[in-house]
Amino acid sequence: MGYATTAIQESFVSVRSRYTSLMRHRDEYCRVFALEDTRIVCVLQSPGVALGPWHKPSSALVLLRWMARKPTRTGSRARDYLVLEYMDTIVDSKGERCFARVWHSVTHAAFPPQYGYERQVLLHSGDVLRESLVGRPVVCRRLMFLDVHSIKSALPKFLFAHLVQRQVRDEYACHLDRLLWDYMSPHDADDVGDAILALGGEDDADVHMLECTTKYVATECDLCAKGFHLLRLKYSCLDCDKSVCRRCSRGFMQGTLRNRTIADMKASRVCFRCCIEKRAGDHAGASRAA
Repeated sequence: MGYATTAIQESFVSVRSRYTSLMRHRDEYCRVFALEDTRIVCVLQSPGVALGPWHKPSSALVLLRWMARKPTRTGSRARDYLVLEYMDTIVDSKGERCFARVWHSVTHAAFPPQYGYERQVLLHSGDVLRESLVGRPVVCRRLMFLDVHSIKSALPKFLFAHLVQRQVRDEYACHLDRLLWDYMSPHDADDVGDAILALGGEDDADVHMLECTTKYVATECDLCAKGFHLLRLKYSCLDCDKSVCRRCSRGFMQGTLRNRTIADMKASRVCFRCCIEKRAGDHAGASRAA
C-alpha cells in the first residue's frame, strides 16, 4: 500500500500514446502488469464516441476488464479481478494536467467468479502521469496494488478498505466518482459508501456482454449465500437447477420424480423457493375448484 513516484525521460504525449496502444495488445499488457491472462469484457465508452443523443463525447476510455494473476505462494489459488478500467486526461485541483489509468473493482451478474480462480478486489489502483514544466521529465505516480482481500493485517478488512479509499483518491476523486456514478445501477445509488460497485442492472440494455466460455462452478448457496464445504454439501434443485445447501432445500415432493434417474435422486433436492411457489399454485388451484 502506498505511492511510488518516479521520473520518466519521455514527453507527455509519447507516454500517453504508449498507454493507449497497450490496451490493444493482450500479451504485452500481461507482461507489463505481471498478469497471467486478461480479457476485455466490453467497452463502455470510447474516446470521441457518443453513447446517444444525451451523451457528450469525451476523451475517456472506459472498459470492463477481467484479469488473472498467478499465485505468489505455493498451494494458493490463482486470483482474478473484474475491474472498471478508466483512462483519460484530467486536470487536478492545482490546475496541472494529468493522465490517469485507474482500476477499480466492480461486480456484474454476467461475469461471476471464474472456475479455478479466487475473486479479489482492487481499489483505485493505477498510474497518474503529471506533466511537469517545459524541459523537465514527466513525473509518474504509481498507486500500488491494493489487494484488500489478501492483505494480512490486524485491522479489519472493511476498515482497511475505508482507509485506502480515503488516502488514494485525492488526486482524481471527483473525476472518478462522477464516472463511477454514471455507470452505477439504480439500486446502488443509495449506498455510495460501498467500495465495490455493481454494474449493469437487469434493465440495462446498453451494456452488451461477451459470452463467457469458462466453466462456472457454484461455490456458495444461491439462497443463503453460504459457502459449500465438507459439512455443507451442494445439491441441485430439481425444478430450477439452482445450487443450494441442505438447509435451504427439502426432500422430493409429489410430481417431481418423473423421468428422474437414481443418480438425480441422490444428488438433487428441491429448494424452498420452488416449494413455496408450488404450494401457492396448488392452493390457488384448489380455491378455483371450490
